[in-house]
Amino acid sequence: MVNRGWTRFIASRGEKLSILIAAGLLACLSLRYELFEQLIAFSATHEAWELDEIFVVVFFAGLCSTALLILRARDLRREVAARMTFEAAEHDRVQRERDRLHNLFEQSPSFMAISYGADHRFEFVNSAYETLVQRPRERLIGRTVADVFPAVLRIGIIPIMDDVFRTGTPFSARHVRINLAEDYEDPQFERVINWVCHPYRNSDGAIVGLFSEGTDITEQIAAEEQVRRLTSELIHVARVSAMGTMASTLAHELNQPLTAITNYAATAEIVCKQREVAEDDPLFAALSAIKGASLRAGDIIRRLRRMCARETAKTQPVRVADLVDDALKLALINFAERRPTVRVSVPPSLHVLADPIQIQQVLVNLVRNAAEAMADAPVRSLRLTAEATGALAEISVSDSGPGLSRDALGRLFEPFTTTKADGMGIGLSISRTIVESHGGRISASNAPEGGCTFRFSLRLANQRAHAEAEAAD
Repeated sequence: MVNRGWTRFIASRGEKLSILIAAGLLACLSLRYELFEQLIAFSATHEAWELDEIFVVVFFAGLCSTALLILRARDLRREVAARMTFEAAEHDRVQRERDRLHNLFEQSPSFMAISYGADHRFEFVNSAYETLVQRPRERLIGRTVADVFPAVLRIGIIPIMDDVFRTGTPFSARHVRINLAEDYEDPQFERVINWVCHPYRNSDGAIVGLFSEGTDITEQIAAEEQVRRLTSELIHVARVSAMGTMASTLAHELNQPLTAITNYAATAEIVCKQREVAEDDPLFAALSAIKGASLRAGDIIRRLRRMCARETAKTQPVRVADLVDDALKLALINFAERRPTVRVSVPPSLHVLADPIQIQQVLVNLVRNAAEAMADAPVRSLRLTAEATGALAEISVSDSGPGLSRDALGRLFEPFTTTKADGMGIGLSISRTIVESHGGRISASNAPEGGCTFRFSLRLANQRAHAEAEAAD
């Protein structure tokens, strides 16, 4: 019934209906609502057009518009999905590239740092930079270079960074010695670097910070210096080896004339006694001194021969006071004009187990060094002390000289290290070898009131006998 009604309706109004449908399609295709308004206005001027005819056209146009909107929405969804897929892929690509650059930056053997602003605040540092400055990045980020490393202010690093930030001209330097201590100059923070500083620009080309990178060559420089030092030592060792051969020959050759001098002095004493020369005559004192000096020289020659032959030291109980007295006599012979004031504090009963000639050599070396250190001092005071400490006796030699630098104290007992212009640098090294071969230790330190003190320890000869002697005193 309904279908027949629609058929009659379409048949009776076919021409007008086709116009209305075309107008509706045009309206939905162009999506311009003013066409609908024009259509309604047209129907108002043409009263022959009935309301149901207009309804059919509008309804049909709405269906077409809805279909087109659905298709358009589907296309938009596809475009949005494609855009999101592209953006996600692009984000992943950018993130991978960023991670790759970050890993390269982080794993670079060269130290790298980025600072921002005219006051050079740390923005980023890599692991090599943390290793260089011996601090974690958490203690650097957000702080200025001058705040973290105040010691660099003394060598002009900050003005250089200011100039690069202001002018945009990169700066590079080799073998730059810097101290990276946080609050004071500490030798352990002394480094040698090759350094390059570049301006860091934003997308507009304006300088917003600095990029610093370089290489820590401290160990390389130390290795080069070590090679030079070892080469010099090798040459010196060759000379010392030649001297050792010569000393062995001299020891053999001098032993006979020294024996002859001793015999002549002893014979002269006998002759004097036979001729009834008074015992208080200066001649007897001179002959006794000649004999004693020749005997001591013979002991030194025999020790020299043992050293050249690398024989083991022959230890025996020795009175420390006697070692000190003999060492003072030998060491201060050449200091008659500038002889220091000597104070000795040694218990008379203190005995050690030692080779007397070798320990005397140690004492002579320490006393002579102390006297030479005080040569230009206004006050020349030399103090020798000894005391028992447990199973050891500690002997010290102190002077009132200028003391030693921190670097000298650290290398004092190394072979061929000397603070003298004409020194060989083997005296203290030999002294350490002698003391350690006796089971002791030797050290040096600066005194708070000035000067330097050398201490070495030796084993007590008889702890019980020493204790009894101390109690008797």
